[in-house]
Amino acid sequence: MGATWTLPESAARRLSRVSSTLCFQHAPLPDWVTGVRIDAEVRSVKDGVAVLAYAGRIASAHRAGGSTVSAQEVELAGEGVYDPAARRLRSVVLVGTGTLRWPESPGKLLAFDALVEWSLEGGR
Repeated sequence: MGATWTLPESAARRLSRVSSTLCFQHAPLPDWVTGVRIDAEVRSVKDGVAVLAYAGRIASAHRAGGSTVSAQEVELAGEGVYDPAARRLRSVVLVGTGTLRWPESPGKLLAFDALVEWSLEGGR
């Protein structure tokens, strides 16, 4: 209990879409990420299941034609459930608040909320 670590950058980048309010086909891709860090900590272990806490930040920028189209970032916090015996993550819930900035209006920020919810299909 109490073990802490930082998710590998390659894994954390896969959450890039949560860093923007843009629709699915225009949401940030992993290679748009300009900064990412998500830390994890084991909060408790009971009945062979570990409850994990997550906290972090993802920033991304959409660039086209050599200029920035949008810049966004989101702060995330949440929990996950891990099965040490099966060596599998069972579920994750992350919530966050973020901002989106358009270069033509650098002083105007669009605030948004974010949610990531994932569970292992069938719980296996």
